[in-house]
Amino acid sequence: MPDRQPSILEELLLSLVPADGSAIGNRKLAGLFREKAAEQGFDVTPEQFETLRAELIARGLLVKGRGRGGSVRRAEGYPGVRPGHPDAHCAEEEGPKEEGGEEKGPA
Repeated sequence: MPDRQPSILEELLLSLVPADGSAIGNRKLAGLFREKAAEQGFDVTPEQFETLRAELIARGLLVKGRGRGGSVRRAEGYPGVRPGHPDAHCAEEEGPKEEGGEEKGPA
């Protein structure tokens, strides 16, 4: 089965996430994404941004991070991410979550 080709908007969103594996806040990313998309003639709604971000997380290209309003970073193994970078770990390494997205403390 051939790999799915990324869309222009997927490529744009991924290009705005730091290549070194560090995180970027969702609000900042959303603003940059909408601005850059508009420059290319796309009118992107906040809902479309959220859907696209969630799809990239589900496909393992982005990993959810922490921070006020949430954040994302490129998944380890994604081009440009340095192995061992403090922000470049897999989602499975994060602690279990309680309702509301907060991490549980040690058991």
